[in-house]
Amino acid sequence: MGCSASASLKAAKAQEAKKKAKVVISLTPEEKAIILETWKLIEPYQRIVGKTLFLRFFKEHPTYQDLFPEFRGLSRDDLKSTRVLYGHASRVMKAIETAVASMDNIQAFSAYLEDLGARHNKRALKAAHLMASIVDQ
Repeated sequence: MGCSASASLKAAKAQEAKKKAKVVISLTPEEKAIILETWKLIEPYQRIVGKTLFLRFFKEHPTYQDLFPEFRGLSRDDLKSTRVLYGHASRVMKAIETAVASMDNIQAFSAYLEDLGARHNKRALKAAHLMASIVDQ
């Protein structure tokens, strides 16, 4: 009744989506040097930078705060003082630190990102949410 054909089509579409998702970005030695120098400026302050980024993100996109169960329903003042925000912000900054440290080992970083993505898959995150976090509007 078309079930095997439908399953084959779904599998082919999933494989194609996976191929499209694997984009390799190569950096020049100069770009790597700029990233390393910039990270050296941020690294000592990564905890406060991470917290500031999240606070700004939630200020600009208040509905996105509800995507984080641990932040749901918190006022801005409560959010500023919660240790949970510091913890999540610290983990995000550690992910950036891992990216910087892995610039010459894309395979290892790709595996890390796939694991991170799998852990975040259970949340209702969409591409638009992620783009909003990195693109000024």
